[in-house]
Amino acid sequence: MKRLALFAIALWAAGSTACDDTARGVEKDATEAEAEVDEELREFRRDSQAALDAMDRKLERLERSVQHASAEAKADTQAELLDLRRERDELARKLEDAGAKTKAELSQTERELDRRLAELGKDINHALDRAGDATEEALE
Repeated sequence: MKRLALFAIALWAAGSTACDDTARGVEKDATEAEAEVDEELREFRRDSQAALDAMDRKLERLERSVQHASAEAKADTQAELLDLRRERDELARKLEDAGAKTKAELSQTERELDRRLAELGKDINHALDRAGDATEEALE
């Protein structure tokens, strides 16, 4: 009987230590996963900021490109430029405010912002093309 009691105590002690180790392991895994998501979010922000910086340069080029355009083309381009800059600034705010605790949240954030960045890039390129055409017409 004494042996059985000692065995039960040893088993209980080993089990409680294992539970503590398991709980600490789960906590450690969660902390590591959160740190990984944080690092991926920082990397995404850096890459997205680089894309926004490139768009800023294109917007500056768009603004310069209409200097020789007709008054009508200039007015149209200025209005479009204002809209494009507003969209760019909104994306920059969303990027700054972006947060994610899980891979799934990060993935959703990346998809949404990537889609909007691509659309904005396409809109800026179209505006540059139209401004180039308007400038060519004014010079002819």
